Amino acid sequence: MKNEFGKHLNAIRTSRGISLGDLARETGVASWLLWSYEEGKEIPKKPIVHSISRVLNCNAKNLLDSRSYSLAEKRKYKK
Repeated sequence: MKNEFGKHLNAIRTSRGISLGDLARETGVASWLLWSYEEGKEIPKKPIVHSISRVLNCNAKNLLDSRSYSLAEKRKYKK
């Protein structure tokens, strides 16, 4: 089930014509992990969001603000 962050990430990435493989090479994050972010299966930590935002040429704060999951979910992924 996709969350808003995953939908937003996918929309920005595809609008810029960047494949998951290209994003993986540029960020150093495995493509399967990027896919899991887009699918809402994982939530990235802030350093990864900043790396993704640099490659996608977008504001990390806007990318982070697109996450619409509950505080309980945030705590679950903060480990």
